[in-house]
Order: sequence, then structure tokens, then C-alpha cells
Amino acid sequence: HCPSAHCGAAAGRAMAPERGLTQVCRLTGHEERVWCAAWRPNVDPPQLTTCGTDRVIRVWGVRGSASLASEDAWVLLSEVDAREKHSRTLRSVGWDMSGSVLAVASFDATTTLWKEEKSEQVSSGLSFECVGVVAGHENEVKSAMFSPSGDFLATCSRDKSVHIFDTPDNFEYECVSVLQSHSQDVKCVRWHPSQDVLF
Repeated sequence: HCPSAHCGAAAGRAMAPERGLTQVCRLTGHEERVWCAAWRPNVDPPQLTTCGTDRVIRVWGVRGSASLASEDAWVLLSEVDAREKHSRTLRSVGWDMSGSVLAVASFDATTTLWKEEKSEQVSSGLSFECVGVVAGHENEVKSAMFSPSGDFLATCSRDKSVHIFDTPDNFEYECVSVLQSHSQDVKCVRWHPSQDVLF
């Protein structure tokens, strides 16, 4: 007979701690739906990139040594108006592993490539320039992601295909493979964390 409702703990089994998510901050600025948020790798302090229906790319950063959980620690570092490059919603953002090239997938069937501008004229925040456009899908591009080596960019689309592009330094990406085994639209692509293996 167990006199307590916690008889498992009384018998020597540790009770699992309660788990859950706690909101620590709310970033505001997008005028419409936010479709994607992605951490920028290899930067300190951390940076978070967002995109959405308003066709604006935003890069957020943490002030100096402030805690990530502090509401006032986050500041807007860059606001990139992509309306000249994209005619429809921005669906996803994905950085290469070095954190130097950002791929932005759009419902207009293209993916744009962005790099941070290193300029003395930029006094505060960050500035980005579009360095390339990747095309080939017949319909909305849902996701774009660089391989761990940075040698490939994978995109997927409502056209039921996955395209693999090589990634030369001149940003003139060429499609090296088209995968067409899906019967419905493909919403997401993911690479293995350390190998150029696509899932």
C-alpha cells in the first residue's frame, strides 16, 4: 500500500522535472505574417534572421553581454526591403555554415542570395546586398538550405521537386540535380548536420 500519490518517487524513482517553453522575448516589426526565423551561425553575440509576407528580411542581435532572456537585450540590426527582388511572400531564410551568405526562398519561384556589405559608410547596424538569384522551380519555393560544406544549396517547391545547386564564389549557381520523387509539394529540405547528405 502506498500512502502517497508520489509512490514512484518514494520507491526510489526520480520524478521527471516539468518541461516546457517559456517566452523570454517578443520581437516586433514585421507588418504581416512571419514565416521563418533562423539563427546566423558563427557570430557573437547571437543574431536571428526573420522573413515573412511583408517581403522584408530582418536581422536581430543581442546587445553586448546582455542575457538572451532579457526583453530589452534584442535590437534590430538590419531591415532589408526585398520587394525589388521578390514579387511575393518570403517563405524561408537559411545561412551557409560560415554565416556569410543568406539564402531567401520566395513564393515567386526564386531564391535570392545576400551578403553583408562591409562598408565604412554603414555607421550603425548591418547592411546587406543581393549578390545572386537562383531560379529553376516552376512554382513557390518553400525552403532553401546550404549543405554543411557549403558546396551545395538545396531548394524545394510546390512543384513537387527538390533542386540541388552548386555554389561557386561568383554566385552564379547552377542546378546539378533535380529530385522528383514526391507526389505533393515539398515544404522543407534539411541536410545532415555534418555531412552533405540531404534528408
